[in-house]
Amino acid sequence: MRLDRIADAAFRNAVPFHWPDADGKNRLVFKGKQEMLRLAYLHRINSPEEGGIRFLELFLDGNELKARHRRYPLIGEHAEPSAVETIAKQVRALAFSYALRENGAIAWRTEFEEEDPRVGIPAAIRMELEFENGEKVQYLRRTAGSSAVSVYGKYRENANAGK
Repeated sequence: MRLDRIADAAFRNAVPFHWPDADGKNRLVFKGKQEMLRLAYLHRINSPEEGGIRFLELFLDGNELKARHRRYPLIGEHAEPSAVETIAKQVRALAFSYALRENGAIAWRTEFEEEDPRVGIPAAIRMELEFENGEKVQYLRRTAGSSAVSVYGKYRENANAGK
């Protein structure tokens, strides 16, 4: 099933990837809302021009789960061209949640969007879907790059000091 492949490939291999925005400020290319998810993930290199990191956004459009993806960071409100495909149809509800470490315990949040580029990504991602026929499925995967010392992309330690 395509949903299994997305959870196994993208969620498990999600990494903190930093990229400068239009103002030159480092931004974490991860945006987690209850109704959508945007992330960077490590991907097998099939040809030299592909690169090893992919960028993915999952969202509900009507009753279809869509995936927007490209080989370059998805930033802002989609001014850049990207491929969009339908992953699942007849979806009644989509909900993401994100596991964070707080005081030595795991806490689940419905949103994860961090301004501080030194903060990583959630320890785990959960995606729940309910289909129009009443069937419910859930995918829960730990992420690869939730370490505070894992950094990918154009992160510069002092580039954002004082901003």
